[in-house]
Amino acid sequence: MKLILSTEDFQEQFEDLKHFNEQPVSKTATALDFPTPIANGRSCWTHVRSGLSLEITSFKPHQDFALRARPLHSSPFPLRLLFFLKGHSKSMTQRSTTIFESDLMPGHNILTLTTDSTITVEYQQGQSIQTMGIGIDPWVMHEFFADTATALPTELRYAAPGHWEQPYFQGGITTPAMQMAIHQILNCPLQGLIRRIYLESKVVELIALKLAQIHEFNQPASTKPVLKSGDVERIHLAKEILLRDIEHPPSLMRLSKLSGLNDYKLKQGFRQIFGTTVFGYLRMQRLEQARQLLIEGQMTVSEVALSVGYSSLSRFSLAFKQQFGVSPGTCLSKRLK
Repeated sequence: MKLILSTEDFQEQFEDLKHFNEQPVSKTATALDFPTPIANGRSCWTHVRSGLSLEITSFKPHQDFALRARPLHSSPFPLRLLFFLKGHSKSMTQRSTTIFESDLMPGHNILTLTTDSTITVEYQQGQSIQTMGIGIDPWVMHEFFADTATALPTELRYAAPGHWEQPYFQGGITTPAMQMAIHQILNCPLQGLIRRIYLESKVVELIALKLAQIHEFNQPASTKPVLKSGDVERIHLAKEILLRDIEHPPSLMRLSKLSGLNDYKLKQGFRQIFGTTVFGYLRMQRLEQARQLLIEGQMTVSEVALSVGYSSLSRFSLAFKQQFGVSPGTCLSKRLK
């Protein structure tokens, strides 16, 4: 039987154990362990600057459970940018009779504006989850775009603290530039004030990259090929086929045949939906999988390279450094310390 918790239930369990589990990390950061009946893991919150917070969460549920977030108009950060780094979960957003479902998986991100929508996220027992979230007060967006507010999506343009009317949900692929910024945040060696300034710059960079992605997505339809619903389903099928055997993926011609799309629609569709080429997407997923294996520290760099389909260690090392800004050896050595 699946346990269903509201955010209030979850927060209450946190509060009950808070004076036991809360651990100040610095003057601006706090780590909190999950209530053990639910999961093993922790969240770390960092106050980046006024109107911006950074949250890094890693946990493994002890049982299947769903977390249901009800409308929180009093939330200090109704606008959230969330990056999925490890594990899979499912999300359902409901507003009145409209329901939007999505799969949450590594390499994806979402920007949401909390209004009168109810969001339910399902987690599976034993599934290791890691996310990075950025909490944004809407006035910060207005501060950034004071003279060019029209660059923002309509729902965000007219949002003001405590007065937002329309919900907003925009998913997307986490690009190599985003992945590098995320990796730099997770592995920041700096301390004190310099660390806070560095984290602020990276958080703002991620917000800028996400807004650029939204701007590209919202370009007039006349500038993009129109995809039928059946084509979209086939492109997602092609993605699943690619990820099914990441070490030995099919050729582009074979992938076209397996997904039921011609070469042109497959390539154009991937660019439109995932923001990159077919094999650009495959490369991103391979390297993200490699990063996770290096973090686990159970394999050598050579073994990791082979496991994700790189026969050349030098090519793997170059691609990894281009993606994350550090060598795979550096990533592994940090895990082994």
